[in-house]
Amino acid sequence: MTRKMEEIKKSPTFYDSKEKPHPPYEGILYGEITFWIALFGMAICILGLCMSISGYDLLNTKTMVNELWAGKDIKTIWEQGNINKPDNGYWFIKYLPKGDAVIELGITIISLAAIIGMTTLSVYNLKKKNWIYFLMATIVLLIMLSTMTGALRVR
Repeated sequence: MTRKMEEIKKSPTFYDSKEKPHPPYEGILYGEITFWIALFGMAICILGLCMSISGYDLLNTKTMVNELWAGKDIKTIWEQGNINKPDNGYWFIKYLPKGDAVIELGITIISLAAIIGMTTLSVYNLKKKNWIYFLMATIVLLIMLSTMTGALRVR
């Protein structure tokens, strides 16, 4: 080993395998909450996919994709699938026994995971009086909520 390498190893900033860096608690809190909720949502999506593959689905996916490539508008495609064009993003609730609707429910739960995690993170930072992190988490939460409700749209 060269002398330069020995000097680097003796310096206080050199990584020592005995002292591993610890992630901040806020990161663990947000990560654990979003991970488990998203994992639950993915399990629901897989269940819905199995239902769709077994023929218990609402829309004929092959026909829908072909009609999209043919340039038909969304309203026509929904009507041909025996479903009226949904007025909001939660059309699937009345069709929940069908595989397509179960997949949409799983996607909704996955989307909700980030909002629940960010809400928890905001509350945690408020309790700890970490004002700058509380402010950042709250701004991100408000952006997510406003896009989810449709108040903020990107066109």
